[in-house]
Amino acid sequence: MSEADTPWARLACRVVRVAMARKEYSYPLLVKAYIANEPDETERGLVLRITRGTLRLSTFLHILTLMSATPPALWRPSLSSKAAWSEKARDVVLAELKRGQLTDYHEIVERLEKLGTTTTKEALEEHVTLGTIPLSLFLQLTFLVTSASLERYVDLADIAAAADISIV
Repeated sequence: MSEADTPWARLACRVVRVAMARKEYSYPLLVKAYIANEPDETERGLVLRITRGTLRLSTFLHILTLMSATPPALWRPSLSSKAAWSEKARDVVLAELKRGQLTDYHEIVERLEKLGTTTTKEALEEHVTLGTIPLSLFLQLTFLVTSASLERYVDLADIAAAADISIV
């Protein structure tokens, strides 16, 4: 199963589409705003990553900000900083893990394996540290820490259902 065929990737796509719908953004409007801020981005690349659910958390955070969407309270300090999007993504992940009292990467990897996600402690730590974590993986982390931060974009029951489908 490719990354784009997982329940988590489908959920990542839905999260972005719901955020867009809440702010009445179409793909052309979103692409225009995003490319104005990220000139190296292409319309096709952005739309494909959204529809496949393969975008990074940093991209999702950037999209939320471009649309003037109200972020979850826990994320606001990170998003109000002048840091790069990757740094904001790192800070959001760390805030979620800290709030959920799950900061041991070995334990996180073990729990992710139960959801069918195979990674190493080193790879996960690198994704978090560099802020390159995929939105689909971030969704899994929010499930592990029982975070309600994304509830305005996806029902928590749907996150739990994705976990149930993925459990090995």
